[in-house]
Amino acid sequence: LIRIYLQLGMQTDDLRPLSDYEYLIKHYVAGDFDQIAQQLSVNTEYSATYKVELYALIGRWDEAYTLIQNNPSVFEPYLSGKPSNSDADIYTQIALLATLERKRDPRAAAVRASLTNKYKNSVPGKRASLFSYINGAAWAMLNDDHDRAMAWLNAMADRGIYTLLDHDTLLEPLRTRADYQAFLARMDGFKARDRALIEAQLANPPKVWWSPSELAEVKTP
Repeated sequence: LIRIYLQLGMQTDDLRPLSDYEYLIKHYVAGDFDQIAQQLSVNTEYSATYKVELYALIGRWDEAYTLIQNNPSVFEPYLSGKPSNSDADIYTQIALLATLERKRDPRAAAVRASLTNKYKNSVPGKRASLFSYINGAAWAMLNDDHDRAMAWLNAMADRGIYTLLDHDTLLEPLRTRADYQAFLARMDGFKARDRALIEAQLANPPKVWWSPSELAEVKTP
C-alpha cells in the first residue's frame, strides 16, 4: 500500500515506517540519486544483480561495474549470453550491457548478441507484463533507435496503467522529443486518475472494505 502511495505522490507520514525498498521509491520519485546510491552501498540484503539494475537505472555506471567485477560467479550466467524469457533476467542483461559498453568491456559482445537474438522480429503488441514494454524500450535505446523505443512506450501507455518512469537514465535522451513528453503526460493522467480514486475512497470509506463472505469458497478434497 505504501509503495502505491509513494508512486502516486500521496502522504505517507502517518503510515508505518518505510522499508528499504519504499525508501528507494521515495528517493527515485524525488530524483535524489545520491541518496539511492548511498543506500545501495550499505544495503546487505539486495542481490548483486538487483543492485546493478538499480545503479543502471540511475546512471551510476562506476558502481555497477565494480559490482560486476567483484561478483564474477553471480554474473557469469548472464555474461555468457544464455538466452532467457524471464523479464527479470532480460532486464539484468540490459543493465549489464549498458554498463559494460560504457566501460568498453569486451564481455558486452556476448550479452548484446543474446539480446539481439531475443528481440529479432519482436514487436510491442499486447504483453502480459508491463516490464516487457520497459525492456523493449530500453533495448531500443541501447541501439539508438528512439522511434522504436517510443513504439514500446506508447504500446505500454495504451494499456492505461500508470508506470513510474520519470527518471530512467536509459530513456533520458528521449526527453527532448514531443512524443515522449506526450507519453509522460499520459502517465501523469493515469497517475492523477489513480490518486483521485484512492483519495475518494479514503474520504468516504465503506464500513467494511471486504468481508470473508466475499471471498470465493475454498473447497478441500
